[in-house]
Amino acid sequence: MFRHVFTLLTAALATDAGAQTSLPCAPTPAYLAVPPPVVVVDDLVERTETIEIAGPLETVLDVVNSTELEDAVAESDLPHVVGTRPLTEGAFGMEGTRRLVCLSDGSTVLEQVLVRDRTETAYHFRYVVWNYTTPQADAIDYGVGDFLITATSDTATRLEWSYGFKLKPGNFPGNLGPLGGPLFRLAFLDRAYANMMRATLEGYRASAETSNR
Repeated sequence: MFRHVFTLLTAALATDAGAQTSLPCAPTPAYLAVPPPVVVVDDLVERTETIEIAGPLETVLDVVNSTELEDAVAESDLPHVVGTRPLTEGAFGMEGTRRLVCLSDGSTVLEQVLVRDRTETAYHFRYVVWNYTTPQADAIDYGVGDFLITATSDTATRLEWSYGFKLKPGNFPGNLGPLGGPLFRLAFLDRAYANMMRATLEGYRASAETSNR
């Protein structure tokens, strides 16, 4: 039975990366007005990926902060980013700023910055993603991304990216209770999503190390 449930969840959360639909990225005002969720960290099913970059912190931050989202997030078996639209004044990145994110299957999500903190040796950036319209996210209430970028020396930087999802308790697999989180992790977070996270970090590393030459 577990193998059957695992197969169903994997199929539900995966889609053809090249698949496009005719759905426009033009949400209604009511959709755009949905407020961000109250994040409960203890409720998240999380994964963390870490990469070491041969370059100073400033170089890495320049790359991370200047790369457009559609260029930063690697294409994979998941709907990928094709564009964004600011929903608050000023450039996206400061605490409280919000934007619309348009995906390759015609769906959308909302994204808002929760934390942006910079010291001489580290940079912390946390954001929440919610209001998914893609059918592949029926299991998800919201997601929380967290970047911690730390200088390990004058010429080396560690980039750590954590991502966690809050499952909807009434939808599969959240409706399985304590089994839902581990199943979601095995079928999705440690598979398709992990591959996307690693590829994205590798892209940041390649850009930063090329810039540092």
